Amino acid sequence: MYKPLLWQILRAIIVIGAIVISYFFIQYAFVYLYPLLFAVLLAGLLNTPVTFLEKSMGFPRSVATFAMMGLLLCVMIAGLSILAAELVQGSIYLAEKLPAEFQTLVSHAEQWVQHTALPLYQSLLSVFQGLDPGQQDAIMENLQNLASSIAETGASLLQEILAGLPAFLSSLPGSVTAFLFFVLAAFFLTNDWNRMKEALVRLLPASARSSLKEVAHHLQKALTGFFKAQMILMAVSACIIFAGLLFLQTEHAFTIAILASALDLLPYIGTGIIFLPWILYLFITGEYSLTIGLTILYMVVIVTRQLLEPKVLSGSIGLHPLAALIAIFVGLQVWGFAGLIIAPVLLVVLQALYHAGALDPLWNFIKG
Repeated sequence: MYKPLLWQILRAIIVIGAIVISYFFIQYAFVYLYPLLFAVLLAGLLNTPVTFLEKSMGFPRSVATFAMMGLLLCVMIAGLSILAAELVQGSIYLAEKLPAEFQTLVSHAEQWVQHTALPLYQSLLSVFQGLDPGQQDAIMENLQNLASSIAETGASLLQEILAGLPAFLSSLPGSVTAFLFFVLAAFFLTNDWNRMKEALVRLLPASARSSLKEVAHHLQKALTGFFKAQMILMAVSACIIFAGLLFLQTEHAFTIAILASALDLLPYIGTGIIFLPWILYLFITGEYSLTIGLTILYMVVIVTRQLLEPKVLSGSIGLHPLAALIAIFVGLQVWGFAGLIIAPVLLVVLQALYHAGALDPLWNFIKG
């Protein structure tokens, strides 16, 4: 009775060990394989429109592939050009407005020092002078330790930044090479997609072909739904921010809305990287009505995304909202920023494998 159970436990340990080894292999190999993986992903996305041009319009496969990649590149260049033009206009606007705003900020800082900081310092000084010498020495020692700690932290941070600049500059040629490899790999993979898929199918046993086809179908459907859900969330955030900024009569509302909606993908930070410094500055300069308006708009964006994200992901991918929420939370805790994408994608892959029955052989192997 115990011997079959021990063999089942051993086989379960083998499966878990293989999964763990595969995870660490992918984690360390991703640094070298990410251009190829992204090329495969892009080729999979371009295969449908390229096949449409080939079958319906009569284009040669290579011409259709070149046309779709050229169209995608043109769209990216156009988007970056529009963004650059808006940034230039925004920079000109800031260059005209910042000097007056800076003077206002300095004036408010002077008033705060005169009316708040100096009276507070004088009251603290009077309290400090009323203490016995031992307490005064202890306070001064703690203040010196705090100052030296802050100085050491600032120095180490500056040292890390300066040390990272050569590494960043040296990585630029490698990034260009990786991008060129990505473009060429995506072109050849898209052009030969059907032939490579047929060759891969021929290499597999006949019993595994139907399962692989089912897994590929579920993966394509689920991953498409996942990226569709992210686009929906970004569009909702952009519309809310744009409408709110128009209501508040803010200049360059469209550009701010686009940038903020793109940053909304970042966990923890999100749109706060734009709104929080802006709100703080408006509060310091005394523009309280706009401060309240932007704070309300920021809270609406955060609450809306938190409420919609599990629901939209579950509707597009077919996951339960609670499962999607748990996946996002666990991904953020384990992988940090990258977990926002890795965890839902991993959950999608597991769901596709489950629905396709690809996990049954593993379970049968464990049971013996």
